[in-house]
Amino acid sequence: PVFFSGGGGGRQGLPPEIQEQQDAMKQRDQEVATVGAEKITRGQLDDFTNTMAQLQQQNLTPLQRHTSAPFLLEMLEDQVILVQAAKAQNIAVSNSEVNAEIDKRVREQALAAKTDKLAREQQPAILGRIRDGVEAEKDQIRNGLITQKLQ
Repeated sequence: PVFFSGGGGGRQGLPPEIQEQQDAMKQRDQEVATVGAEKITRGQLDDFTNTMAQLQQQNLTPLQRHTSAPFLLEMLEDQVILVQAAKAQNIAVSNSEVNAEIDKRVREQALAAKTDKLAREQQPAILGRIRDGVEAEKDQIRNGLITQKLQ
């Protein structure tokens, strides 16, 4: 055991930075919703919020995160329901299908951005940024393909 003194005598425990990390991990594992038998954790909601903010190219303030949490949680629940429905009907979307859709969207966005009019040395960087943006939507793309198959 490690002993730390902090004002009012010694206490037994972990260094404060380690304790903070453990507390943060416990918070990430905290259940915020249940859909069927599947639990949605605070960590999943935080990750989903970060992805949605990235897609909107926004940095959310703590107040914006707090006020958008119920809406985003509902979206996340809908995604879980969608995946459960697809599994129940033995519907799957392969990685190659997702990658083909990503390639298609990158081509469409590159055409819309008229990257062919840019200098040859600028094209790879612009196409890379377009691909990064589209790949950030990978889960939404997969869910869109599942939705198409469910119809």
